[in-house]
Amino acid sequence: MSSEVRFAGGVFKEIHVELNGTDVDTSLLKKEEHSQELWNFAGKVWQQRLETEYRSVQIMVRLLDDMMGAGDPIDTFSGVADMITDEIHHVGLCASMVRGLGATPMLPNPVAMEAPEAYLKQPRMQRALSTAVAMLAVNETISEGYITDLHARCKHPVIHEVLDRTLGDEETHNAFGWTYIEKSIQRFPDEIMTGLRSLVEQSIRPHKTHAEEIVARLSFNERSLSAWPDHDHISLGLFTVERQALVYQQTYEEILAPKLKKLNLL
Repeated sequence: MSSEVRFAGGVFKEIHVELNGTDVDTSLLKKEEHSQELWNFAGKVWQQRLETEYRSVQIMVRLLDDMMGAGDPIDTFSGVADMITDEIHHVGLCASMVRGLGATPMLPNPVAMEAPEAYLKQPRMQRALSTAVAMLAVNETISEGYITDLHARCKHPVIHEVLDRTLGDEETHNAFGWTYIEKSIQRFPDEIMTGLRSLVEQSIRPHKTHAEEIVARLSFNERSLSAWPDHDHISLGLFTVERQALVYQQTYEEILAPKLKKLNLL
């Protein structure tokens, strides 16, 4: 059963604040400035983001364990440890937002995340590379594209601060991930590339399919970001589904696909 996100306080909170800074003050979020429907929707979206960030912590911890088990260079461990701290930071930011929106931040259900059997059968070096490709290359690049778009348009001081802190962390993740993948691939025979390209396709497919379904319903004039300013949504750090689909396609075409092709992963 899922449970509420909690803080232990005391020395634990002191360490958390030292690493991540103080909590965001959400008192400037005013329910009366938004429709009830949008306010409720915002609470659900930020809860979903919390759960995604929590899963990211778990995946990064698994990545660090695999890299250490594979005997990777010791300075790469520091990069992943930094990302783990950043993802914990993001969980705290999302929890603050959920509370600020009048809801109770909850851990994912189930809280534990079991690794797939096929994944566990791989050697640790290959597991680390697979996680880096799916998580650090594909998902983190798409995530950074979304956050960058929201950050550039959102002027609300609370939301902007949350996005600003998150974006600063994501940029570091991106650089580390692509560099690690490039160097790690060199340790494997060429035959591994077929499996990695299949993994890339699997990782991209749900994002691509959803975006294509949304965009297919739009007229030619609606297929531009300028057609979806999202004035109401952006004040709470949200997208309409239309703008999010277009941002995904832009991120894929301009950033993700070129980087994947450069590494022969697409």
